[in-house]
Amino acid sequence: GSPPLPVPAMHESGTTKSARPNQTDKLTDRAKLGTILTQSMKLGEALSDQMAVQLITERLRRLADGEGWIIDGFPATYDQAKLLENALSGYEDEQPATFEPLLAPNPRPPPPPEPFKSIIDLVVLFNINNETVIKRAAGRTFAPLADKEFHEQFRPPPEGAATGFNGQEKVFSVKDPSNDMEQLQHRITQFQDNYPKVEKFYEKFSTIKMIDATSDEETIYHELCHSIDQYVDDEKEKVRKAEEHAQFLEDEKQRLAEEEEQKRIADEEAAAAAAAAAAAAAAAAQAQEQESAAGTKDSKKGTDKSKSKSKDGPSSAKKDSAKGKKGKK
Repeated sequence: GSPPLPVPAMHESGTTKSARPNQTDKLTDRAKLGTILTQSMKLGEALSDQMAVQLITERLRRLADGEGWIIDGFPATYDQAKLLENALSGYEDEQPATFEPLLAPNPRPPPPPEPFKSIIDLVVLFNINNETVIKRAAGRTFAPLADKEFHEQFRPPPEGAATGFNGQEKVFSVKDPSNDMEQLQHRITQFQDNYPKVEKFYEKFSTIKMIDATSDEETIYHELCHSIDQYVDDEKEKVRKAEEHAQFLEDEKQRLAEEEEQKRIADEEAAAAAAAAAAAAAAAAQAQEQESAAGTKDSKKGTDKSKSKSKDGPSSAKKDSAKGKKGKK
């Protein structure tokens, strides 16, 4: 799991409060929890789900940043799961979807919320049948000097330990009220009633791994370690792929930007070339028009000279003819 959010304010109903609140206010959160828990135990009150979550959260707050943790056997109910998630990550029950009219949809719908992910990364279920649970709960013995626990069927004590024969330390039956037959049957029934809802909750927001717990202790331990390592490796692979995808998108964005810039430059060069060609064509056309106009002007001058000569020719002839007639007379 990841570091939790700060512990929320405590509101414990039915708990006797101190008559001198000034002293309690000076206590740390941890001391306050201990005081409330002690008072509840003195009154014979059962540990509430909220108090259990408060104790767990307060303990997790004292872990160093980046340090993982394991919670064994909790949460055991759907309500405990919701309370724990709320204390650790601020989880709130899902709100019903807002009504959207079919004929007039919202032209600017709000962005979808980020999908919630549990702060509990991995949930491990030790799958075991009830008969094996009952067999393991019964027949347990303990050697206090050696500080070792045995089981008549699954881990028998040394020969002679039952009576202390031949120098063997005598073992004693483990007295565990929580594992007597009545309590055991009650806990099995509670688990079967509550776990499906807990499983459904964490299937949606976390990762669930099932381990066959009918094997021996060493096999179960290695399977658990493998499951945790596999989860960590999978998460690292997800992070690697996400980073690769982000880098790909960045490279693609850069590539498109470069292509767009190259296209812009090419378009500008093509436009400049087209403009230059158009200007050259316009200049050539203008020069041709000027040459054509000059030629037309010269042709007109030549025509005017020809006309002038034609007019002068007959008049001279007439004058010469008149002069001849005068001479004859």
